[in-house]
Amino acid sequence: QRVGPELFNLEIIKGEKDGLREINSIMLSESTANALFGSEDPIGKTIKVSNEHDMNVSAVYKDIPFNNTFNDTEFIIPWEKYLANNEWIRNAEDQWGNNSFQMFVQIADNT
Repeated sequence: QRVGPELFNLEIIKGEKDGLREINSIMLSESTANALFGSEDPIGKTIKVSNEHDMNVSAVYKDIPFNNTFNDTEFIIPWEKYLANNEWIRNAEDQWGNNSFQMFVQIADNT
C-alpha cells in the first residue's frame, strides 16, 4: 500500500494524508488548487496533467515555505505513474550512470 510523502512533512488542508494510494491520484499545493478551482472544493475532481493524463485530486497541502528546496512543488503524483507512462524512466531504472533523478531517504530515529 502506498502512503503519502511523509518525508516532506506536508500540512494537509483537505483530503487524505496518504493521498497517493491510487496511481491516478494527485496532491495539489494550496496555491495550485486555488488557481484551478478557486473557492470550489477540489477533492475528487479530475484534472489533466501534461494535457494527456486524467488525475483525481486526493489532497491539498499547504504551500511549502520559500526557504525549502521544494518550495516550487505545485503537485505530487505517485512515482508509479511516471514509470507507467515514461519508457525512458523505466529503461533508466538499472542505469547506475544515469543522473536524471535525485533520491531522498529518511533514516529511522536513533540510527
